[in-house]
Amino acid sequence: RVLFRSVGTAFADAASMDAACRAAADAGIRVSFSSIRLTRRVLELFREWPEVIDNQTLAVAPEAATGRMRRVLDKDLEARLDQFLDSPLPARTKAVKMYYLIGAPGERDEDVDAIAEQARSAHRRLAARGVSLSLSVNPMVAKAHTPMQWTAMPDRNALRSRLGSLRKRLASKPRIAVQGLGARDAEIQTMLSLGDRRLAPVIAHVSEHDGTRAAWFESLKRHGLSLDFYVRRERGEHEILPWEIISHGVDRAQLYEQYSRIMDLAGI
Repeated sequence: RVLFRSVGTAFADAASMDAACRAAADAGIRVSFSSIRLTRRVLELFREWPEVIDNQTLAVAPEAATGRMRRVLDKDLEARLDQFLDSPLPARTKAVKMYYLIGAPGERDEDVDAIAEQARSAHRRLAARGVSLSLSVNPMVAKAHTPMQWTAMPDRNALRSRLGSLRKRLASKPRIAVQGLGARDAEIQTMLSLGDRRLAPVIAHVSEHDGTRAAWFESLKRHGLSLDFYVRRERGEHEILPWEIISHGVDRAQLYEQYSRIMDLAGI
């Protein structure tokens, strides 16, 4: 088969995608998306080109399952998710993978429980059409140049407890597979995302010692650095951030205003 594969979630929303699918159909080519955003346009593409879109697995990212956490993450997809689960899917789709975050500001046990409930509902609706479901559940990794750059990561044991509780709730039949980053790997990613120049020798040391998880923690200790300083410390409004030497076109005050609004929504 000849396959045109697009990378990135925005391609399916492109104004020309309908014409691209039509051209692909005429040429006997199939179209595949690496992941999709749950928009009205994407659902229309599924209805209009079920034989052209060749995704055996569809990846979607609700990220949260309660209204409060959806507002915190600014990703309210509940209505679109319901439409997706009840709408026609591409003819060759055999599996759906849903992505969620844990550890966002203000998260409570009931927010994690709601992920399990939403997954059970999705499983029932997809199984009726012969489509399987799996989850990818990952601790939130704060990114530079976003409102979350000021936030602190939750305690490691709290993350493990919530992920373990979710896995347990989804282990009973029908079992729903749950994959994702562990707490320690998420800590390393957050450290690299929000780190400063003092991490340079740490990175160099790890690159020379097989890049294992243990090597990261050993190297931090060797260089007198604290993991908690990078990942579990809420940054102050006026703290100078290492990455601010790079201009990305978004005003810092605007980002902090968004961060303050997130904290208010989270009840912090």
